[in-house]
Amino acid sequence: MNKIKGSCLCKSIAFEIKNECRYSVICHCTMCQKANAEFSSYVKVKKTNFRFKKKKNLKWFNSSKNYKRGFCSKCGSSLFFQSRDSYTAVSYTHLRAHET
Repeated sequence: MNKIKGSCLCKSIAFEIKNECRYSVICHCTMCQKANAEFSSYVKVKKTNFRFKKKKNLKWFNSSKNYKRGFCSKCGSSLFFQSRDSYTAVSYTHLRAHET
């Protein structure tokens, strides 16, 4: 089984993805530009394939009516984007947070 590891800059948030990532997304919307830079690059991941190893400084920001963004409150790394609906089976992780 393949595993992809990732973390924030200060390593206080770490995660692991097992199996495959579903697909990648490059988003240039205004919200992603304000949250990250010129664009955001995400990978779609099934929540059942995602596991936090550490999430000490993980904070969530409700960026719109339907979505929230996860970031590290210590180093400021923007890491996650997901539906605010807890029943949604997928999450998105920033490609830049992946280590392997």
